[in-house]
Amino acid sequence: MDSKNFSSPNAEKRVFFSSGWFDPSVSPEAQSANRSTVAPPKNSASIEDLQAFSIYQMRVVSVNMAGNVTSEWTTARTMEGVPEFIAPPEVSALSPTSLKVEWNTTEGEGIIARGLVTEYRVNLLTEQTNYPYAPPYISQVLHRVGPSSTALYVVKRIEALSCVQLDCYTLHKHRLHYQSAKHRTDPTSR
Repeated sequence: MDSKNFSSPNAEKRVFFSSGWFDPSVSPEAQSANRSTVAPPKNSASIEDLQAFSIYQMRVVSVNMAGNVTSEWTTARTMEGVPEFIAPPEVSALSPTSLKVEWNTTEGEGIIARGLVTEYRVNLLTEQTNYPYAPPYISQVLHRVGPSSTALYVVKRIEALSCVQLDCYTLHKHRLHYQSAKHRTDPTSR
């Protein structure tokens, strides 16, 4: 069986090899009872260490003493994986109390989703110092948007020295996974 990934069309490598002697006149039970008979070749394989949410092409080559034959290519896609990367959002001050938050949704540039993005969230992280046993930051969801929406949000009435966090969510194996990127800014500076 050979594997070919569309991202590198000239890369072809053997990922499975099995040899043996196939004799259709002998039943599998008889072959296992007679230890001197060579086992038939395997007819299935599991291929591991592939990239998540990638398209691969596979084919089978069968060889005997008279020659060989190659099957047509078939295409398969691996399942989605947990998001790998999201670039920090670009944050710019619009006024002393408002910020413009933009993010790049281009696969391979602003994000490596390894699946279908289901949602982006813009969160405001506020540092809290009043309660020593509480988490140091409080996260507040300011904006939720689907993958085909505009990748821009204006945060209004924000305090100086705030931290804006952008989360990218994907659904993988019926569980929601996310990758975050943060930007700390002072909206009073221009």
